[in-house]
Amino acid sequence: MSVEERWRVAVHEAGHTAAALHTGCDPTRAGVFMEGGGFTEFAEPRHPFTGLFIMSCGRAAEDAMCGPTATASQAHVDDREMASRYAERCAPTHYAGLRVMAAARAVAERFVRDYADVIAAIAGGIMEHGVIDRSVIAAAVAGVFHDAAAAARCRHTSCDLAAPHRGPGWNPAGGPPPHDANAQDEYGRPLPALSGAW
Repeated sequence: MSVEERWRVAVHEAGHTAAALHTGCDPTRAGVFMEGGGFTEFAEPRHPFTGLFIMSCGRAAEDAMCGPTATASQAHVDDREMASRYAERCAPTHYAGLRVMAAARAVAERFVRDYADVIAAIAGGIMEHGVIDRSVIAAAVAGVFHDAAAAARCRHTSCDLAAPHRGPGWNPAGGPPPHDANAQDEYGRPLPALSGAW
């Protein structure tokens, strides 16, 4: 695997790691395999939308920081399978699942913009060490914020992204953010608003 390919995978896994850290889902390890591919281990989220958000952050980070790619890597296929499972737990129908996935992607893109420096620092740790653990993740985040108190503000204490204190765009009633009339699925079709099935 070339250095550019390793960096792309490292950024992808760093996106998952930063999102898991931000949601309090305790990322324990992340890394890149020399033969290709990567992994991120984190605690199971309490709300399936949190898991969907974490899975969406890998591709969002990769697209934002390395540019979009026309070919789907194995990481993208694996992420899509896991994201589909989280979406099924969030929404009762296929269309509602697509809507939830689009909402998670939008939130992931905003998160990546806000925390690109953290993602880059974690990706740098992955590039340097191959596999990183909690201590390297913590050091990378502390290095960005220059002190432990500021780094702690990056980390939330709950996996429940539906909680009202989660910032702009989160729905205090639970589930994804409110319906965006301009939301589209991967084929450019408008997505319907979700019913009150939450």
